[in-house]
Amino acid sequence: NAEYMGRTVDGQDELVMTSVEQSVSREARLSGGGPLVFAVALVEFDIDVGVKLAEEFPLNFELSHSDKEQLAHICMPDGAHIHKEDWSYVVLQDEPMQDDKLYGISLYRCVQDATVRRGSIQKSLLILSRQPYFNLFRVVLKTGMFHILEQKEANVCATLFHALNADWERTMRLQLFQERIPVSLPVLEEEDFDGVSLKQLVTTFQEDTILIWYALILQQRILFCGTSADLVGNCCLVSPLLVRPLTGFVKFLAPYVSLMDLAPLQRPFFICGCTNRILELKTDLFDVLADLTSGTVSQNSEVRASALDRVFMKSVMSGIAARRGEQWVRDQFRKHTLSLLKMAEAGKYNSQYQKIIGSFHESPFFQMYLSKRTNHQLTATDLESQSLLKCFDDLVERAGPQAKLLDRNKLHYELDRRLNDATLSELEDICSRDAVTVLARSLSDESPQVRKYAMFILSKLALIPRGQLDLITTTVPSAVNGSVPHPSVSVLCKVVELVRDPLPTVATAACTCLRSVSNLFSGVDSLLRLGVHHQLLSLIQAGDSVDLNFRMCAVDTLLQIYRLKPDTEHPSTLIAESAAVSIDTPFIHKCLELLDLWDVRLPPLTISKELEGLVETMKWSALDDETDLTILETKLHATIRVEALLTANQGYVFEFICSHGVAILLNNLQSLQRIKKRQRRNQQNAATAAVPGKNRRASTNVIIPVSGNAAADERHKDGESPETVSTGHDAGDVTSEVVTIFPPHKLLLGRSESLPFASRISGELIRSTYCIFSLIADTNEGCRDVLNGRVVEKAVNDLLCCTVPMHILYICRFLHITTQHSETARRLVACGGAVALINVILKHRFTNYEPVCLPALHAIRCLFKYSPMLCRTYNIHEKLQPVLDATGASGCNFETAISDDKENPYTELLAEIDSLRLHE
Repeated sequence: NAEYMGRTVDGQDELVMTSVEQSVSREARLSGGGPLVFAVALVEFDIDVGVKLAEEFPLNFELSHSDKEQLAHICMPDGAHIHKEDWSYVVLQDEPMQDDKLYGISLYRCVQDATVRRGSIQKSLLILSRQPYFNLFRVVLKTGMFHILEQKEANVCATLFHALNADWERTMRLQLFQERIPVSLPVLEEEDFDGVSLKQLVTTFQEDTILIWYALILQQRILFCGTSADLVGNCCLVSPLLVRPLTGFVKFLAPYVSLMDLAPLQRPFFICGCTNRILELKTDLFDVLADLTSGTVSQNSEVRASALDRVFMKSVMSGIAARRGEQWVRDQFRKHTLSLLKMAEAGKYNSQYQKIIGSFHESPFFQMYLSKRTNHQLTATDLESQSLLKCFDDLVERAGPQAKLLDRNKLHYELDRRLNDATLSELEDICSRDAVTVLARSLSDESPQVRKYAMFILSKLALIPRGQLDLITTTVPSAVNGSVPHPSVSVLCKVVELVRDPLPTVATAACTCLRSVSNLFSGVDSLLRLGVHHQLLSLIQAGDSVDLNFRMCAVDTLLQIYRLKPDTEHPSTLIAESAAVSIDTPFIHKCLELLDLWDVRLPPLTISKELEGLVETMKWSALDDETDLTILETKLHATIRVEALLTANQGYVFEFICSHGVAILLNNLQSLQRIKKRQRRNQQNAATAAVPGKNRRASTNVIIPVSGNAAADERHKDGESPETVSTGHDAGDVTSEVVTIFPPHKLLLGRSESLPFASRISGELIRSTYCIFSLIADTNEGCRDVLNGRVVEKAVNDLLCCTVPMHILYICRFLHITTQHSETARRLVACGGAVALINVILKHRFTNYEPVCLPALHAIRCLFKYSPMLCRTYNIHEKLQPVLDATGASGCNFETAISDDKENPYTELLAEIDSLRLHE
């Protein structure tokens, strides 16, 4: 992603260097003859005033007061205090259809400081520009923020403004604070943004990405929601690339929406982002909700992905898994959209498109496309395809044994480079030209570079069934002794031989090819027949003397083999010993994944320093004051950082388990329960004391507002009457209370404004805790700790008592994971979890909180799919009868639902239940 994201590489900030970049003239870079940067501003959080614009340059730059106030809140996203650093994006325009726009990016920093109130300094630095060169601005903002926080310099906004608007295009060096920063500006396509990644969006939402594609085609209201404004903004800015060559979407972008200004959500069509979970529950505001935390897309319409859509998305995900680049991902969706545009031009849709988007030809975006159909963009992919085939033809004609070594290297390298962005159809074209036979000759070339590139080319061809079949069936002479050739062997056998090539780069390339082959069942069968798993295991056993990249690739290949063929004999002792003696953390983590896949108890682990520090911060000690909100917030920050670390690398999940992570999380939930009980008692006593002549019994139901009622809190501030919230009574419930909510300032508790803040912290802590439980429960090692800690029973009890929809959602997601493992599934059903999930479906299926039903539905479906005997033993199908009755009552006939919409998760579940009944 470094090509497009401009993130840090090996710890160093690196500007994007692409093949299309060039020195752009000042007139081309700037819009309307004005300077590149419109304004620079510094935003601060003041505990007394709130978010404010602390400094700006030019002074009083021309924006309305409301726009400046909105800017300040965008630079301080909701929940930003849980991050040390975050980025947010701005697209400013007075009216949705105006062409003049301003693009902004801001860097938020939160620095812990015990000398200030609330214990932290929160600042955000913003650049407003006429061009979205976000990668350049990232480096500038980091430099500027360093001089604000560390050097305590004044007038930083003015310094950045003058530096960015200086005449530096000839030297391409930016003079800033006595530093000369190299500048590289890409030539951006229409409505494109520098520094965003479509590959990241697709990786986040996987196959659900196609639902976002449909939403854009249908001009539906799209809301991206997550905890990081940077990730949310990236999704908003890059999502229009899903439907290129269609343009015009930038007019409807709002990369971040704060609760202070919901105007962007009032449009009939928008692409917006938010970090406040409250908006997730306001289903009337959006048509499609893309949740970055869970990686799922939910919608209010009946649009479903077709079989062709699923095949397309699987091919894209396979390419990403094979480390295809950003441009390749963009090209796949461009071609997918072009196929729709061709149908729209001809007025002939296939059955799927006719049903869902039959009127697309009337769309203003399609009409705009027709007006630009002669644009060179529409033929770029065809030209690329022609050049790819020509590149292969050149290799066939000019890379023979008599060719110069340098020419052979260059021809193989060029074909390998172009195949990085090849589509599946282009791979088919290359295979149809007998590419495997041609490249098989290069596997015996004297040049290790030629052998390496030939191997990489074969690994890309092996991503499709045709290429894999050719690898298995095409034969070549194994060796030549004089004039008598040895018996022929398959090309795959030749690749296996090169796994032991003396040059590490060639051996790693060969292992990369084997990893591609292991993606399909037929390939795994062939690898097992050749004994590849034994060879890889013996090479892994050689320890750190073998190249790390090779060992990582070898373990990846073994993981895929044993996932598809779990009954294959596995030498767990060998892998455990290899992990024990290795000093390479990535390799150790891969070995742990393999051992866990085999359900082998993990050896003692060395905990990384970063995780160890976070775990220590998460723990409640006897010296911690549970009434101190700063301590509670610190625990929350550590928990969220652990969640991010575990999500990014499964190896850290095992380290966290060995750090007694499950016990720590359970202890934190118990501490949170005690805090809430103590707050409730204190406020009940305070409320009693505030009403003279009333006894204590008369006010025993008066406590603080609970998490999830922020809207009620705002109404109370305006003097509205209290309202009653009906919740559970169980003492073990840490997610909700039985309350009559009164305005906080009437409770006479001193600093009452901190109470909603405490409630938000506790709610976010519960969410993050159950997310970590889900990651832990998805491993065999973690399942044992989950069972021993009785986490399933705890979750079921919380689910029965909880009334906060957001908490219900994450508890159900955890229970969904537990249904995919036999022992935790048995525990779930035995403690009444299946009934609790059914009650969630019945309660919320036809309400505004319907999204919470989806993980509950998936959990029930997994029970029927993976544990049918368990369902029969506990009569789950009979207990689900009220759900079927409710579905019928809603006008959805049982058999009709199954036949009409098999892709709907709800009707999929009904179909499975029906199948189980027929079986019985």
